[in-house]
Amino acid sequence: MTERKIIFPILYMMFFFMFITACTDKYNNTELEEGSKVSKIEKSETETSETETVSKADKGFEKPIDKSKRKQLKEDLTIALDDFLISDISGVATRLGTGYLPDMQMTINRAMYQGEYLYLIDTRSEGDIRLTFENSKEAYVSMDGGSSWGKVLDMDTVVREGPGSMSGYVTYICLMYAALDAGKECTYDIEKNVYHIELDSDDMMALDLYAIKSTIENKDRFNEFNIYLNDSEIKLKSYKMVTGSKRYEFGFQDKNVFVKEETGEDKEAPDFSAVWIRTIIDETGPIEEMDVIKMFEEIRSQVK
Repeated sequence: MTERKIIFPILYMMFFFMFITACTDKYNNTELEEGSKVSKIEKSETETSETETVSKADKGFEKPIDKSKRKQLKEDLTIALDDFLISDISGVATRLGTGYLPDMQMTINRAMYQGEYLYLIDTRSEGDIRLTFENSKEAYVSMDGGSSWGKVLDMDTVVREGPGSMSGYVTYICLMYAALDAGKECTYDIEKNVYHIELDSDDMMALDLYAIKSTIENKDRFNEFNIYLNDSEIKLKSYKMVTGSKRYEFGFQDKNVFVKEETGEDKEAPDFSAVWIRTIIDETGPIEEMDVIKMFEEIRSQVK
């Protein structure tokens, strides 16, 4: 493999963590500027209430969202999911770990190629790097970060990594929408410009993970994830919170969403944490559509 192919995954993971940090900073700075403008203007009775909310939030107070904001968040989640579903090229990154130390990191990129999606999955855990290229017809796997590749011989029995892994992002958008749609309490943190929801076992059992489907335009693309959403729903609803509820934090940057899940009583050292985020992929990003396709074609030509 060329030096470019080996370096690419490393650059991509660096971009992932830089993006998460940048998201938090951007949320904070943007909302503080807006809060300052609101506090300087005399408002009507309703607007005054909003100003008081900003003032309390500046002191670390989290305020439950109102009906108008709940409706807006549902619309924003719908727009974000629709945009993701129709994109010819898109990327998702996740970090799973105990406490705040990641045990596993994964990026999943997909690009439309010859009428279907081509996936590149980069999985890292305890120093190991596993890369997988796949579509519905063929798959290639590297266990050494891209230095050597092997071809999957039996595609009829192999469990596809790409759609299943990427479905995690779809699942957590559906979950946040379902919680909002069911009227579960959601609070807003102005300092971080993020939203918080807590769900216990009873809450989870009552949620309709498919509630968002009626609001999206691209139902055919959504249906491609049905089998994986079914599995995710079973796992979510069969999970018993022994030590309290699950905590969720989510926010937006343009049409990109991030969702963080934590379990355990200690918020400073959670028993388990997971972050799902859609990565920005465009002409200025670390990956372009032709990069994925070119790498795949080169690997396929070398591995028989």
